Amino acid sequence: MSAEIRHQKIKEVLSQWNPLGEEAAFVEDLNDYDTEVLDILSMCSMRGESASRANIIRDVLNDAFGLCLTAEECDVAAVEILQIEKRYPV
Repeated sequence: MSAEIRHQKIKEVLSQWNPLGEEAAFVEDLNDYDTEVLDILSMCSMRGESASRANIIRDVLNDAFGLCLTAEECDVAAVEILQIEKRYPV
C-alpha cells in the first residue's frame, strides 16, 4: 500500500511542478508523469540513497521529453520526492 501512495504522491509533485509547461497538453500519453515516476523510482532504487535525486529527475525528464533541465531546476522536486520516499518506504 505504501508503494502505491508513494507513487501517487510523486506523481502529484511532478504534475504540480509540470516541467513541460504548456507543452504537456500536446503529450498524448503523459498520464500525469506516470511513466517518469516509475523511471525515477527505479533509478533511485538502483543508485541508492546517496544518489542525487535532482540528477536522477533531470536525467529521466531530459531523456523522456528532450528537455534541457539542470539539476538545480530539479532541486525543489528532488527535496519533495526524497521526503516522500522517507515517509512511505517500500
